[in-house]
Amino acid sequence: MAKYKFNLSSKENANNFNNINSYLGIMNRNDDLTISLGQNSDSEMRYICETLQQKEYQISINRKKEKNEINIRKFE
Repeated sequence: MAKYKFNLSSKENANNFNNINSYLGIMNRNDDLTISLGQNSDSEMRYICETLQQKEYQISINRKKEKNEINIRKFE
């Protein structure tokens, strides 16, 4: 099981889902990916979560002051 981390704390990155897709493409069964959103808006977090759920990834959200993270696990 591998663990990956992707930082989307800047506004330019948050709208570029292709970067996230690159990570998803290398994930294997039971791998974990943490996407750090920093202070990006709730709408960006919601968009990313909805897109991941449509692709049937299991996600959880960790909201701490100034550190919004989406944790993703791939199951097949």
